[in-house]
Amino acid sequence: MMHFAAPRLLIVADNPMQRIAIAEAVERSGFDVLHNIHSSRLKSEHCELLPNLWLLDVEDEDEVLDFLGDDAPLMIGITQAPSPVNKKAYDRWVQSLSQKLNKVLGEAAPLLTLLDEEYMHDVDASVADVGTIVHEEEPKQPLEPVEVELAPVQSKNRSYVTGITPPNWQYVCVLAASMGGPEAVKRFLDHVPVSVPVAFVLVQHIDPNMQAVLPRVLGRHNEWQFDTEKNFAQLPNEQGSSIYPHLQLMKGRVLIVPALRQIDFGDCGEVFAHPSKLSDAVQYEPWPGQYKPSINDVMRRAAEAFGSRLITIVFSGMGDDGSAAVSKVQETRGSIWAQTAGSCVCSSQPDHVRASGQVSFNGSPEVLAEHLQQIIAEQSISVI
Repeated sequence: MMHFAAPRLLIVADNPMQRIAIAEAVERSGFDVLHNIHSSRLKSEHCELLPNLWLLDVEDEDEVLDFLGDDAPLMIGITQAPSPVNKKAYDRWVQSLSQKLNKVLGEAAPLLTLLDEEYMHDVDASVADVGTIVHEEEPKQPLEPVEVELAPVQSKNRSYVTGITPPNWQYVCVLAASMGGPEAVKRFLDHVPVSVPVAFVLVQHIDPNMQAVLPRVLGRHNEWQFDTEKNFAQLPNEQGSSIYPHLQLMKGRVLIVPALRQIDFGDCGEVFAHPSKLSDAVQYEPWPGQYKPSINDVMRRAAEAFGSRLITIVFSGMGDDGSAAVSKVQETRGSIWAQTAGSCVCSSQPDHVRASGQVSFNGSPEVLAEHLQQIIAEQSISVI
């Protein structure tokens, strides 16, 4: 019978009481605490210990993230633990974090740049309070608003209003990612200039509570701007018989698909967010299937909207999400590329898509970025 060493975690927290609470949760999970230190004491020797997971709760996250590097497996955005005086609330907090750590590291995954949805889809609601981002980075530039003229519509059937603003891109590129995906996608984006006429849509399996940290992780050291659900335009619930877009895809920007809210696309890159359910103003109809968000459904909807202007790149991940949508992308003459198995943390997801026989190009994140620019350059030459 084989025995595996317990995952080893390294805690970096600036609040001493928070360090104690996090350490208690780690120990309750049955994992080992390598060190439990203030961020000012972090040294290169700590990185050489190669912990299975870094737990960060620091004032200057950017400085620590720069120190650790882009491929460090980490959890950030841990909520403040209640005072131990409130024993019931404190124990509940410790138990919640402990459960989450067991879900994430129960199989001792080699790299979890962020918490992946495969480990989180069955975590009960009591865990949801742990991992919430307590602050978010403001957009680097003002958002470009979509001008919407609410003209009366004669049709009696509800329909999407499309073609409001001409697209400023040649292609829409869906980036499909799961376990190890944030690291791979960041490597890809770091090698793609923001000037390329491509609008990006990221479908990353992730714990919804951790989704807000993606722009901060992916946008470090590059010029990419990110749109999340918080950037969706707040439209009236009812616009006659028409549904108006909440956002429009733009070159130089990456839309992060919400984990808990479905979206559809218009052929000019309009993004239509599904409305809340009538029974509950804060809940939405979930994405079909096991994974949130659903790569299969985003690929299908993007294929219907963009046809041959769609490029889908399947990055590192566990499972087979995306493989069921290959036929739809192929039917609409879109392209499918995949990350090579050797460059993946987990190659199951791109391997399943490759098995379809419809992947036209394979490469590391850097090679995929180079290939995209080559495709754009060749098209520009052919037009001249």
